[in-house]
Amino acid sequence: MTSVGEDVKRKEHKFPVIEIFGPTVQGEGALCGTFTHFLRLGGCTYTCKWCDSMHAVDPKQIKANRTMMTATDIYENLCTLRPVHWVTISGGDPCIHKHLHEVINVLKRRFRVAIETQGAIWNDWLRLCDFVTISPKGPSSGMMTDYETLGKYLNELRQCCLKIVIFNDDDLQYAYEIHRNAPQIPMWLQPGTEIDTSSEHKRDDILDRTAMIIAKVARTIDSAEGFTSNVKIIPQMHTLIWPSEDQGR
Repeated sequence: MTSVGEDVKRKEHKFPVIEIFGPTVQGEGALCGTFTHFLRLGGCTYTCKWCDSMHAVDPKQIKANRTMMTATDIYENLCTLRPVHWVTISGGDPCIHKHLHEVINVLKRRFRVAIETQGAIWNDWLRLCDFVTISPKGPSSGMMTDYETLGKYLNELRQCCLKIVIFNDDDLQYAYEIHRNAPQIPMWLQPGTEIDTSSEHKRDDILDRTAMIIAKVARTIDSAEGFTSNVKIIPQMHTLIWPSEDQGR
């Protein structure tokens, strides 16, 4: 015979977990500097040219690296780590998993739940999250934005922010167009990070790009044709502190 708990666990959906780690600090966006655990799931509808998480995007790498876990498995694993208030669900794009409400509901027994997504797939369970970072991808990514779905995010969610990676002027113009249509949503601009560079050059490149973005945005801030002061600019903190990509694990 099986226990009721075992029956419930067997009926849960399983999710491709790439990694669970923490506590560490969130390195970007509105929660930058906040202690959190990270739950990275495999699967994404995008393949950005500068993706730094291909182990959670490329199907072959996902299959090689994943551990299939239920919501209960995930919760129990996180509870073995030193306690903090937040769990951040990232990917890939977690929104590819339509049953993720199972994980969110279980995690909220103990944690506040943040999620990071490019805003290309809408799920009603997004409303369960305590915070949603929406990170649409600009022209340098090589991907196309579904503006109708992105608009649903911006209209439906209350606790959220926009985070856009900037590599060049086209990306900055892309961010401006989104900001112009949703100025009420806090926006975080962050410099893009080149993947195949040494640690020293990576830091220099990040700081140079940050300075470039600040200078260009400052020329237009709060003008009729520019960004508002609801835009903030920061580098990815984890890429400066852990440039070798271990990111505090």
